[in-house]
Amino acid sequence: MAQCAQLEGILRSKERQRAKTEISASARMHQTSRDSAVNAILERMKDFLRQLPVPETDAYGYLEYTGLAELYPRGSAVVDAFDRNEQNDDDEMEGITALTDAYFPQVAMLHDLVVMCNQLDHDILHLSNHKYIAHQTALLFQCVNQAGQVLAQEKTAIEQNFKAIKSACAVQEGSTAPPQLPSHLKQWLLKLTESVRTKVTRLPFPLAVPLKPVIDFISVHTQDS
Repeated sequence: MAQCAQLEGILRSKERQRAKTEISASARMHQTSRDSAVNAILERMKDFLRQLPVPETDAYGYLEYTGLAELYPRGSAVVDAFDRNEQNDDDEMEGITALTDAYFPQVAMLHDLVVMCNQLDHDILHLSNHKYIAHQTALLFQCVNQAGQVLAQEKTAIEQNFKAIKSACAVQEGSTAPPQLPSHLKQWLLKLTESVRTKVTRLPFPLAVPLKPVIDFISVHTQDS
């Protein structure tokens, strides 16, 4: 599964590159099969299969048997071509939508939320200069906004208090003292970050939906083992 995820990521990156640049059909043909990173992953898959007690299938057959081919259709198409010793045509993968397409962006968004909350907590409590707290709060707002309705309350709270935070963090002309948030804004921000972190780590249904195909796969195979 880890190898499939890496392979899918490489192939999605190639799709984005092709969308940005004009590449002739002849140049696009065989491009994936010649990629050293892709080939390295495919070889590792073959090595893993050889370690099975009874390796009765090729890599593509194994992906189909386990259900990984459904989770990672781009990668499985490349594996299939590799097993058949054929060149893979990138054009054939145009428009493929994988069940995992939303997984990594969602994980990244949730990770950003937790990281921003932890960073704000640290800087509020340990830094003597709060000059950049307003900027960090704005970044947190962007992450909260991406989370949608689950964090609607936190989004509104930031909107209502951001002017006060920005004003408190502004460097006063002629002053040599670094800006410091007043106590009530410190406490408000710490409560806000705790609320965001709690909701994210509980993974309510709307936030979990993009993760469900991978979670379900892992749950099924964990039970089987």
